[in-house]
Amino acid sequence: MAANEVAEQASHMWKQLDAMYAKSPDEYRDFMSKLNDEAESQGIVNPLFSTTAKPRPVRGKYCLRCAGTKVKGSNVHYINVCESTNIKKARVEDRVTVVVSKARRDKEEDGTPYNVYDAVVHTSIITQALQTPHFKRDLLELAIGCIEESFKISLNRTGMKVTTDTYKGGYGWDAYGRALDVAVNPDDKSVAAETISKMTTTSLLTRIQAEGDEEKTVGSKEDSARKEEQLPNLIMPTNAPPPTQQKKGLIQELDGVPARKTGTAQHSGLKQKQLSANLDRNDEDVGPPRRQPQSETTRKDGVWVLETRLPGVNSAADILAELAISSITVLTREFRLVANIPGDAIADAATCRYYPKFHVLQIACPTRDNNSQIPSA
Repeated sequence: MAANEVAEQASHMWKQLDAMYAKSPDEYRDFMSKLNDEAESQGIVNPLFSTTAKPRPVRGKYCLRCAGTKVKGSNVHYINVCESTNIKKARVEDRVTVVVSKARRDKEEDGTPYNVYDAVVHTSIITQALQTPHFKRDLLELAIGCIEESFKISLNRTGMKVTTDTYKGGYGWDAYGRALDVAVNPDDKSVAAETISKMTTTSLLTRIQAEGDEEKTVGSKEDSARKEEQLPNLIMPTNAPPPTQQKKGLIQELDGVPARKTGTAQHSGLKQKQLSANLDRNDEDVGPPRRQPQSETTRKDGVWVLETRLPGVNSAADILAELAISSITVLTREFRLVANIPGDAIADAATCRYYPKFHVLQIACPTRDNNSQIPSA
């Protein structure tokens, strides 16, 4: 065999091994171990296959398969949730850093096309997800949210499949952790990964406050004009009158309206508060099944807070939030969330604010041990 043919076959072989390692490091190690054992059994002291492949800068840990918005003829989307030590900061304050790759296209073995993306976090974040199921769930939702936001698509969580230690599609990064389809200077050896989205799995409120403060000083003319919009102030006492105060800013507050009568004592009167919206409670069973949004609860300074992320919802008028004595129901055209209110929270004093820039709804209730600290408008 000619030398160039040997080199070509060797290059092809190593590409296959590299692809195997990228998709499943465990499978790669098992395969190489078997080859090494066979070589040693034949008396080969220094077998070629004993040399392990160079570690990938970006390694797949979880692979999500979702249906969603049709892109270039395919509504099948894969998200590789990956780990890398090339990300300089795992978190910025309490915000998990997520690096999103460019969108790629590939095909299944039967020729079916699909879209694939990488959402990369620091290795320490993956370690935490492996140790805490709750954090893993939030991390996967965070990855989906980042992909939805970055590529302006909607993904269906219902029927989503999750596999571990897999990487779907062709490998999308070079040896320095740079996206392969991004033009870079070949002499530049630095990591050129761009942080597309910094979100949080621990405190949406902190991110809102930090980026909201930045918005006050930096923004386009359109952003400045939006700040001057007059937004209604929330009033939530019994039989709430029309709001008379006005508030400026990026926060949209939902109007308080009288409770919807259901004919039962359990859900009538002041035990139930409903917020106005371009959506009726009777619409809940209309249309496709609604998916559960990412949400979290926190306590601070005598206030219990529920925050939920609603991608694609651009106005508070498109949200229906119903507060009962022991639960909260949030309803939009695409999402439905039911959350329990703790026993010491005062639902009648709840405030509801929507941050359209971040697509986050915040519902805050003072607790009975500190009911004087009701969040101000």
